[in-house]
Formats: sequence, C-alpha cells, structure tokens
Amino acid sequence: MSNETLMDPQDFAERLERGFGLEPPHAPAEEDLRRGRRRLRRRRTGASLAALATVGVIGAGASLVPGLLGSDAAPQLAPATAASITPEEIVATCMRKENVLHVKGDDYLDESASLALMGAEPRLMTSSVIAGRTEATLLSGDGKYWGSCQFRNAPDNGVKNAMTVFSTHVAFPRATVAGVEAYQPSSESDPRLVATAEPSIPQFETPCLVDQLEETPAWYAEDAKCPEFTMHWNDRRPDEVAAVRITAPDGVSTWADVKRGYLSWTYQSTMTPEVAAEVASGEMPSARRVVFYDKDGNVLVDDRQPGHIPQDGSISIANFPSLAWWLR
Repeated sequence: MSNETLMDPQDFAERLERGFGLEPPHAPAEEDLRRGRRRLRRRRTGASLAALATVGVIGAGASLVPGLLGSDAAPQLAPATAASITPEEIVATCMRKENVLHVKGDDYLDESASLALMGAEPRLMTSSVIAGRTEATLLSGDGKYWGSCQFRNAPDNGVKNAMTVFSTHVAFPRATVAGVEAYQPSSESDPRLVATAEPSIPQFETPCLVDQLEETPAWYAEDAKCPEFTMHWNDRRPDEVAAVRITAPDGVSTWADVKRGYLSWTYQSTMTPEVAAEVASGEMPSARRVVFYDKDGNVLVDDRQPGHIPQDGSISIANFPSLAWWLR
C-alpha cells in the first residue's frame, strides 16, 4: 500500500459514518482504504490543527441515524437514548469487532487482528457520555496499545461502533516553548509518520438530518436551524496533561475526563443565535478555549485559539501534541 493512500483514506472515514447506521457495512475496511481519497470530510474546522490530521475525522452526528427521518423532513433531532451506561458496558461495546483499525508500518491489520491487540481484558481509561453518544479510551491489558472508541448509546438496535487502535510508544521530541518545557508539535512532514485517524481538537456537529445537497448555502442554512449542537473529543496527550477544561462555542466551560493524558469529552447544548450564524456561514464553530493542567493544577497551556499554530513562537496545545498517530 502506498503512503499516500494511508495518508488520506476518506473512504474509510465515510464507511465508519455509514457503520453507525441501522444497516451493517458490506465491504471490509481494507477494500475501502485501497480505493484512496474520494472527498474531504464535510465537518471541517477552518485553518486548524485538524488540517495536520492525515485521515478524515471519524463519525458525524447527522449520519448516526441515516434514513431514520423522511427525506422531505426539516431538520429534526434524532431520537435520544438515556445517558446511562456502565464502564463494563462501554468496554464491551468498544470491543465488538466492528470498524476497528490499526496501521502497522506501511500496512494495516484487519479488524480481528486490530482488536486482538487490545487483549482479552482492556481497561477503561476515560469516558464521556451524552444522550446519544459515548466517547471512550481503553488501554490494553499489557499496556502496549490503546483504543479510541465512539458509539451511539443504543447497543441493542444494531448500530456499529468504531475504534482506532494505537501504540502507546508514540512520542515526540522535547522542546522549550515560551519558557515552558513542552514538545515539538506533531507534523505531517515527520518522516516517522504513517497516518492518524483522530482529530487533535474538539469537533462540532449538529444532531439533525438535513435534506439538502451537502456543503451548499441551503445545506448550511438548514443545518443552522437545528435546535441543538454537540461537540466531542477523544485523544491522548503526553502524560503530564492531567486535566483539561474546554470552552464550547456558546461560551460554556466544562471539564473533560482525563487520566495520564488520555482524554474523552462530549458536550450538548441549545443552538444559540451566534453559533447558528457561524453554521449558516459555512464556518463550523470550534472550541473557544482549551486549557491543559498538570497534576498539581498548574496551567501547562491556555490556548485561546485551539487548532491554530501560533506564528509568533507562543505556546499552544500543539506543543503537548496528540499521540494518536501511527509511526513507523
């Protein structure tokens, strides 16, 4: 397989989106990966760190329940389920053999082999649950691998989960930035890099189905009418990141679930006129602020433009980079 194909497997991302629907996917992941790039993921966050990600973002709120509403329906919320699930249920759902991916060297393992890396008894590191969605990170029993998992909270209706499996040995060189002992930011020009499949900043979605041609003014305008919006983020950062506080597009600040750099966060809120205006303009709203803290509560980085790499030498969350990378 060529490096370019691994660097941008948009078909795989689309397949994972379809996998959240009521019908199981029909083609194995490797076939979709071999088809190469088709189109960019429709949920983008401007000129952001997401541009450094080499695989499309996994999952989309509007595609979690495709076909559930009629094609002539105005934007409507998908039915929600109760946000109540035990740690054991989270692990069990993540460990179903559905849409599991691990890249090894310049190739990838099939779903069974990817899942086997997590071992028989992986442990839950972090989780975040809202009415219709769970985000979680798992650590393999031997500590060599970790999984980033997401699924709809409806385990009995046949919907699919998605999990990407990464090595825990990924690391980046140290660097002092603005007087802070941090790291060099990850970059797609890194010669060790093969691919990644996780966003390095919080992602925005609307949980509505829109009956318009995607990425047209009409599509954005209708999407902006959704009465709610959600955000989510699953990641792993260096161990010294012990707590993370995120300010959503509506100005509300909440804590992520964090343990030894592993991170899960979800947020759901009423659509505000300001957020709706951004959606209608085609600019997907992003987190207003992300703050990383160490174990003693000291601020590691207070990023007021998360997703942008400063050009003036100041520090950002990019200097405590995502470890959700497949390296050679």
